[in-house]
Amino acid sequence: MCFFMVGVFIISVGSSLMIQAELGLPPWDVLHMGLTGTYGLTFGIWSQIMGLLLIALTMLITRKRPGIGTVLNMFFLGFWIDRIMEWDIIPQFYSFPLSLVEFMLGVMLTGFGIGMYLASGLGAGPRDGFTLACVQLFRARFGIVRTVTELVVLGGGTLLGGPVFIGTVLFSLTIGFFCDRFIPFWKIRHDRIYDKFFAAKKVDSGYKRNKVLLQIRQIKMTCRWRWYPFVTSFLFVE
Repeated sequence: MCFFMVGVFIISVGSSLMIQAELGLPPWDVLHMGLTGTYGLTFGIWSQIMGLLLIALTMLITRKRPGIGTVLNMFFLGFWIDRIMEWDIIPQFYSFPLSLVEFMLGVMLTGFGIGMYLASGLGAGPRDGFTLACVQLFRARFGIVRTVTELVVLGGGTLLGGPVFIGTVLFSLTIGFFCDRFIPFWKIRHDRIYDKFFAAKKVDSGYKRNKVLLQIRQIKMTCRWRWYPFVTSFLFVE
């Protein structure tokens, strides 16, 4: 859970950096803006509709129900972005080179956070879950599938009249690269921490249980039957 929550928070920081850079919206937001301008409804409603559609497609491909991480991702991602923007802790630059650096830092942190929260195994948000389903379906790398998905969504948003700027294209072309670097990075570290702190405890508890069972078996073989209930009950009390 710690990996999941910290990862989602880092994604929120990355998204806030991209918002402050003002170099363009990510492809999915371009699609939402295009749908809003073409068919009405609000940006938020279209975001929810597309999220539900992606969850349904993911369930259809994987034949599995969404995990708790899907719900937590949808809630906490927006929550932390709102809080970070309210705190006004991320600067806004009026120089294009600095804004470009800020935007790319946001993209990198987004990939960093995606790798971290996916390593927890609690489930993925609608977009990442759909990407993982396509990875399973087409047996391709996460980064390649994510890049293709972003470019397809970008094309659809552009056709619907969504706003496209240099940051939109940069995000589409680079987010897959960062995800491919950070997903295995965090998976390895998550597994190491789990093996160190949790797997050892399971082995230790299993050893203690087997030791108790062995003691009971020895008592059963050496004690008379009329004393067996008393001795075993005393052992469990201890």
